[in-house]
Amino acid sequence: MPSLLTTAFLILPLLPLLWLYTAQISHTPPFAKLRNKRICLLIAHPDDEAMFFAPTLLALTDPAMGNHVKILCLSTGSFSTSSTHFVYLLLVTKREREREED
Repeated sequence: MPSLLTTAFLILPLLPLLWLYTAQISHTPPFAKLRNKRICLLIAHPDDEAMFFAPTLLALTDPAMGNHVKILCLSTGSFSTSSTHFVYLLLVTKREREREED
């Protein structure tokens, strides 16, 4: 089992390289290849897009991206209070983002 000193000796030289790599990719626009596309998000349950894919949907539906996004749900599910809450959060987040852009 390697000692702490050995581990530090191996990892510390990699930190500047890791920082340079993350700094480079942070300036790359997200979804750079997904502009002016027709996109279909396939989900299993009615509230999945709000619970799991909200940041992705917000990025893909940004007017500057020019995408046409459709969501296809494979089940009817039940529209319970919790799913209503997530849809509300998605709409509020989108409205706040639009206000920040104005």
